[in-house]
Amino acid sequence: MATVVISGNGEVGAAIASVLYRAGHRVVLQRDPEHASGCEDHARLEGVLAKRARRLDDLVRMVRCGRAIPIAAEPLERIVQALQPQLVVDARALAGEAPQRAAQAVLRRMAEQGLEPARGARPVRDAAWKPLGTGALIGYVGGLIGLGGAEFRLPALVGWFGVRLRAAIAANLLISLATVVCALAARLAQHEPGALAAFAWPAAMLAAGSIAGAYAGASIAAQVGRRALHRIVGTLLGALAVLIALHGALPSSASAPLGGVAGLAAGAAVGALIGLVSSLLGVAGGELLIPSFVLLFGAELKLAGTLSLAVSTPTILVALWRLRGSSGWIEALERRALVGWMAAGSVLGALAGSLSFGAVPSAVLSLILAAILAASAIKLYRG
Repeated sequence: MATVVISGNGEVGAAIASVLYRAGHRVVLQRDPEHASGCEDHARLEGVLAKRARRLDDLVRMVRCGRAIPIAAEPLERIVQALQPQLVVDARALAGEAPQRAAQAVLRRMAEQGLEPARGARPVRDAAWKPLGTGALIGYVGGLIGLGGAEFRLPALVGWFGVRLRAAIAANLLISLATVVCALAARLAQHEPGALAAFAWPAAMLAAGSIAGAYAGASIAAQVGRRALHRIVGTLLGALAVLIALHGALPSSASAPLGGVAGLAAGAAVGALIGLVSSLLGVAGGELLIPSFVLLFGAELKLAGTLSLAVSTPTILVALWRLRGSSGWIEALERRALVGWMAAGSVLGALAGSLSFGAVPSAVLSLILAAILAASAIKLYRG
């Protein structure tokens, strides 16, 4: 196996370090002292454990151990002298490229130079049970209060699995699509066709607005800077935390539903806002759609949940279509095993949670989940 030193900060360096480490190489990530001094002792770089090396002796020992990616603040010359690496990569020269594409290009270049992992070296692979179990747990607690749990998957993808925020949004949309389609198929048989048809026009207007909002939101997610995106997503998650805290107080139906042109116009306007939020967070939007159907159009709560799934499906599809080819989309596809296992867990958990609906008082569970979501929102806002 080759020893590789990656010089430079940022997402490209982290992606290269992760890909090479997973392929079985020994990797060191060198950072400038002013950046490394603020790092935590332990971190996640694209899903791989990294640990700061405080001294050069620690760095050499950690490279030999190979259990984590060392992050060193030593000058590059000293690191090269101590380790004698086979390759030094300047990640700053690749800053304009998509992180995962740059990482795969470095891996191919190493293979062409004969710098392949030694025989017996095992590539690092994600354990399937982690995303499967995480998705199932989040889907289950979401199902207990009638939500899909996507608002909790996003912080988990970023914080627990080290997925970059742009890629986490795309991955969350893919997982949300699988969860919504399965849940919709399971719930359609629970309602009379006439009950669904009675809300066809409100659903159509909410869907039209949501599609337009999703198109705009996906453009924002692909174009704004990293810090701005973190703050936007953190703010939206904080707002959702408040809504989820109030979820238990949602009435079963509205007493004075809107009708006529005013109702349809309100549905389109609210739908546009929901689609914007959905595409920026990678969520299905049920936490916003369900109250809209209940409070604006007088739908019964259970029926509102089914209608929200029907509206969410085209909204998610448009957001995914708009993100296609972006760096986040490419990285989400690179982590397809993680996405697939978490989607499977989310579907199973959501179905189990739906069957246990009401087992825990909704108001109590909503407050607990809102507190967790608020903490995640603060962390994401800070970047």
